[in-house]
Amino acid sequence: KELPWVAPIAFLIGGVVQAAMDVQELKGDAQVFARNVRGVEKIIKEAGEKGTLHAAHEACEALKDILTEGLAHCHRLQTQYFITSLVLSGRDALKFKDLSDDLYRELQLVGVAASVSVASFHMEEAEQGRKLKAKMDQLGGPEAIAADPEARLG
Repeated sequence: KELPWVAPIAFLIGGVVQAAMDVQELKGDAQVFARNVRGVEKIIKEAGEKGTLHAAHEACEALKDILTEGLAHCHRLQTQYFITSLVLSGRDALKFKDLSDDLYRELQLVGVAASVSVASFHMEEAEQGRKLKAKMDQLGGPEAIAADPEARLG
């Protein structure tokens, strides 16, 4: 009520978490990202309860941009063709890591500005993309997999 700019952030948090659940390829990495986003929610809620969130308005706006980018990334992964997702899996996994790193950096600013501890925020690392890339390399790369429909990544 007092901070109307917080509502879009809360909406985005819910959207990212839901979209991450609907991702098919890199589902594990998407779920790790969703858990990191839930950590953002916890910190923002704590600052709101302390009445200090208004001091972190600028950092929260940056969080909103990162969450918007994360939501778009999850939506893109939902509609991507299987072969495309194989070829781009390394880049897509790195995108989740970059987004999580950006979230953590902005949360540090929120913590300082709003006088809350971000020690409770434990950023999880995504492993699924790295494992998938290693498996793809073992099978001869994306081109070999695309050429051989019998190749299995499981």
